Amino acid sequence: MSCADSWPPQRGQPTDHPSSPSGSDRESGPGAARGPRARRSRIRGVTASVLVVCSGNICRSPVVEAMLRGRLAGSALPSEVSSAGTIDWNARPMADNSALVLTEYGIDAPAHRSRKLTADLLRAADLVIGMSREHHWAIDALAADALPRTFLLGELVRLGEAFGPRRALPLADWVAGVDARRPANRLARPGDELDDPMGEPIESFRVMGARADDLTTRLAALLTT
Repeated sequence: MSCADSWPPQRGQPTDHPSSPSGSDRESGPGAARGPRARRSRIRGVTASVLVVCSGNICRSPVVEAMLRGRLAGSALPSEVSSAGTIDWNARPMADNSALVLTEYGIDAPAHRSRKLTADLLRAADLVIGMSREHHWAIDALAADALPRTFLLGELVRLGEAFGPRRALPLADWVAGVDARRPANRLARPGDELDDPMGEPIESFRVMGARADDLTTRLAALLTT
């Protein structure tokens, strides 16, 4: 039996996840434009809001966003997948090589403009997925209350597979169970990172794309089975 089969603990049982945010914590902070809908999803399970974060929001996060959105579309987990970057690059389009990688996987590169990560976006998200440990630190500085539901992509898949598939669990409970498997400082391993191909030849983008393809496929399976 996986950990997911017995999470959350029954009333009166101890829990090994004292750091899970309470309902009141989840509702705190000003709402972004998509905030009300996303906050309802954390409480009522209407539509899951997944936010993918990288540095410039032009290379890695648009690829992961498009791949994950396609794999969750029409699944048992209604979702809204979006992305943002820790650096404000003034609404730049997706990097040409990232768009090319998507087409090589049979995914139409969406019309995309980079946007800056904000505390409102973080607080509105049910699940936040970073690419590198520096993104974890940036998220901590912007909205520390989002950390219990913030993971690096590789970390989320690694710990999620150890915890077990979501099955019928509400997304918030599954995320809390995966979070409980982390060390107290919530620092991911270097191997959990998705390397930034910015400024590198197309081969580096293809390496990034292959890993993103593998990890988003495994993550979608965890979230929808």
